[in-house]
Amino acid sequence: MTDQAGTAHTPGAAEIRDQLERILGAHGFRASERLRRLLAHLVTLTLEDRQRELTQRHLAEAVFGRGNEFEPERDAIVRVEIRKLRQALQLYYADYGAKDPMVITLPRGAYAPRFERSQHAQAQEDPATASRPGLDPVSLAVLPFVYLGEDRDKDWLAQGVGEELNTILGRIPELHVTPPYTFFDKASVSEQLAQLHNESTVRFAIEGSTRCDGARVRVTARLHDLLLNRQIWSDRYDRNLDTTDLIEIQEDIARNVVAAAADMLTGVIGQSLRSELKPQPDQRLEVYEAMVRFHHYLQMTSDESYEAARRALEEIAARDRSEPLILSMLADLRRAAFALGFTDEPDPIDSCLALLGEAISRAPDCLPCRVSLCFALLHKRDKGGLLEQVETILSDPASPASYRSDVGVPLALCGEWERGCSLLGEQMRTTRFYPHYFQYPLFLHAYRQAEYEKAALLADSFRPAPFFWQPLLHAAVLGQLGLPDEAAPLIERLLALRPNIREHGRRYMSCYLMEDDLVEQLTDGLRRAGLHLQ
Repeated sequence: MTDQAGTAHTPGAAEIRDQLERILGAHGFRASERLRRLLAHLVTLTLEDRQRELTQRHLAEAVFGRGNEFEPERDAIVRVEIRKLRQALQLYYADYGAKDPMVITLPRGAYAPRFERSQHAQAQEDPATASRPGLDPVSLAVLPFVYLGEDRDKDWLAQGVGEELNTILGRIPELHVTPPYTFFDKASVSEQLAQLHNESTVRFAIEGSTRCDGARVRVTARLHDLLLNRQIWSDRYDRNLDTTDLIEIQEDIARNVVAAAADMLTGVIGQSLRSELKPQPDQRLEVYEAMVRFHHYLQMTSDESYEAARRALEEIAARDRSEPLILSMLADLRRAAFALGFTDEPDPIDSCLALLGEAISRAPDCLPCRVSLCFALLHKRDKGGLLEQVETILSDPASPASYRSDVGVPLALCGEWERGCSLLGEQMRTTRFYPHYFQYPLFLHAYRQAEYEKAALLADSFRPAPFFWQPLLHAAVLGQLGLPDEAAPLIERLLALRPNIREHGRRYMSCYLMEDDLVEQLTDGLRRAGLHLQ
């Protein structure tokens, strides 16, 4: 590989082999010997400068044991496995390998991998990203929004959006929203941002502008990372003043800005903080780090992200049980140990409900605590209690959009399918960082109505995640469609992720689905796909 060695900015052969070993040792790759062989072969031939040999026929014979009779037009094994490998690499670097020094990717349309230094490694060498003493890593300032129109009596909208932003952001306990700043008279936005950057105490800042043109209003919002000293997100929102209540306009725009920019679950801030996590904690963890690890778990739901989040939260709780959100997150993870099979612990639902009761008694207004309680009540199959908590969250006009959509999952799975899926669909249309589990109720709603073609299309578009529910659902619908051969690799993947699925599959499904008929319908689909549950 003549162009990969010899410079300080590209990895050499030894670094590439080290990185290959890291990847092959990760849980997602240990579970698939076929992907391990394929990746190792691709990397080896590329390092030996033999990329021209990487053809479908060569890979079919050298990696997958096909003979001279192999016909690419009729046998898609190479294309299928290459696509799976590309997705597996993306998942690895989104989770376990987020802090690796280099990245191995598989470009579309090619079989030769690409080797590059990771953005994390580059950032480590950039003094602009170094930590600053006194900087609160989850702090956020909302600058006064600016009215850009000529009619100065309409600057009420700029003030109103800023006030709504502060109100909604204040309901996100993981974020520390600073009090409104006082800047020198007539300070421009760039001067305000420069002042905050120089003070080095606030990590993020939101600023924006409003403009009215007749009956139309446009609000533009921007998010800045003051540690990196650059803008990391922007969007604009157009509304019609004649058809919508003015207060509703302010609330709607503010909620959309928070969901896309500042929310820990769905926003750019949450994505930024999750990307900074190290794979393994190497020092005493702070509360905010444990919270970020929990949100990383929600986004990935892998065995590694679960273990890291639970270890972090247990460590914090052992030192201090006064933080309600920590108790809530810990209850959620302990419940998932049984419901998702991360450990062999017995069902802890009653102790988890007690822990959530303790958290809410200390912080009755803590909306994420109530969201966790909704999932626990789903596990308990207490539909009445669940619906009561859902109404508490949805009736709060300042509840962030991610909390409103997050309760759409247990709301749908307890049997309120239309309403729950509507909440989820709205959020999925407005932000690209929604968790992978938002997709499953939409699939299940189609599946339970025997709309198997629609469900299969939804399964094809699942956001990749190392989560056993994905191959379980996808295999079940292929079974119902009479396609067991297509379901076979999904069954293989499911068994690799949860080898005990035959014994515990019904239990896993029953912890999330209140409708026993739906559990049986999924079980039937898996049986038709070739997997028999006990």
